[in-house]
Amino acid sequence: MSSGHDRPPRTTGKLFTTSQHELVIDRNHIIISKIQTALTETLIQIDQTQTSLGNFIIQIEREEKTDFKNDPSMAVFDAAKLKFPLRWRKWKAGDYFYPLGMNHKKKLSDFLIDQKISLADKETTTVLESENEIVWVVGQRIDERYRVIDSTESTVICRLSTVD
Repeated sequence: MSSGHDRPPRTTGKLFTTSQHELVIDRNHIIISKIQTALTETLIQIDQTQTSLGNFIIQIEREEKTDFKNDPSMAVFDAAKLKFPLRWRKWKAGDYFYPLGMNHKKKLSDFLIDQKISLADKETTTVLESENEIVWVVGQRIDERYRVIDSTESTVICRLSTVD
């Protein structure tokens, strides 16, 4: 018996691909995007000023303590807390970090759900690590443990951009 409130089955997360594009049904949206170059990982050495992963580029600067604006494509870290080489890689199940403003760890998969990140964007989400600890969900949020504090003397600034 039907109550008149029947809904079609949920199809969130359906993915269809061609050789160059993917179509994702995500919540109430259909997202068509060009397939990204494969994301593996790259190491960032202490003296590096730029690196790339897939279609993404991170520019790295070192400065004395600096003021910064709230921009998700930019991350500012306490330089003394980072251990090089840094590892930039695609996120994976089981990853966790301490989101800025929180004093407890959170699974990255839960963070991405809370941020309502689409399935297509999850496929290109990357993390920056220092000694196997996530310091930045790239383009999203830094880890609380690596933030700039009053006693910070120098910073490492990472700026995210994409290849045109």
